Amino acid sequence: MLNIDAKTLVILAHIDDEFAIAPIIKKISNKNPKNIKIVYCAERNEDNLSNRLLRRKESINSMSLLGVHKNDIDYLNNYFCVDDMKLYNSAKEIYSFLQKLINEFEFVQILTLNYEGGHPDHDALALLVNKFSKNYEKIPIFFPGYNSRKTLGLIPL
Repeated sequence: MLNIDAKTLVILAHIDDEFAIAPIIKKISNKNPKNIKIVYCAERNEDNLSNRLLRRKESINSMSLLGVHKNDIDYLNNYFCVDDMKLYNSAKEIYSFLQKLINEFEFVQILTLNYEGGHPDHDALALLVNKFSKNYEKIPIFFPGYNSRKTLGLIPL
């Protein structure tokens, strides 16, 4: 069960995945902004640098609206390569990063998106978080965030 007062790591496959849990991020940061850290994994590394930096700037701006300071946001591509649609190739590095982050941030719970069978990066990260949480006795909390069905507005096709 989600604890708004606990130190919380939000780890997401991509920039903009926070849309699925924005109200929860805001609630945690409003309660205690020092209790939340955001980590983004995969980026479109084949895209040009100016586009990648623009996406990061937009994510920092949107997270600031949710009460998260830019110093509490990490992009794993600052440390090692995590390519969009190939997050599974970086699973060992992500796991190691989380191991180091325990000492730095001392988080109690981890929020991420569900394994839904819709996006390979979301699914790989959900599996990784599940394994990590069991090994380090952290509380994993999974949220739905992907709909692979084609829709026209609100009407499924």
